[in-house]
Amino acid sequence: RRVYEAVVLKVLGATRSDVTRAFLIEYGILGLTTAAIAACLGTLAAYLVLTRVMHQEWSFMPAVVVSTALIATALTLGIGYAGTWRALGAKAAPFLRIECGSPCLSLSSCSASSCSPPRPGRRRRSPCRRIRPRNGSRPRNTRETRWRT
Repeated sequence: RRVYEAVVLKVLGATRSDVTRAFLIEYGILGLTTAAIAACLGTLAAYLVLTRVMHQEWSFMPAVVVSTALIATALTLGIGYAGTWRALGAKAAPFLRIECGSPCLSLSSCSASSCSPPRPGRRRRSPCRRIRPRNGSRPRNTRETRWRT
């Protein structure tokens, strides 16, 4: 899905830095939201365990909570960017040749809503079709790719 989104944004005129910025903003918001929820739940759990179970005094340390949240957000940004590195370098043509109602990326596992359940004794056909190139060449893997005639 990330590859498809990156390709569509690039075709619409976005530069690589625009797409990178959009992905980093998305992962930053995700990381900060997750860190805030985790900080609240962790603080509450620490309070309850220390005061109710261990019968100890509890003191809130905001510097530790903030630093942990920032480290977790930085890790989310780094891992998210590493995961979308392939999407940023993808060429647009192979993804734009797919003709289907859904942005499926592999012809063997189309998850379009127009895919009907297979009938008994019949092989399931994907609604995705590749457009035949002008030079008439065939795909390397003809078993999973159906060509329009």
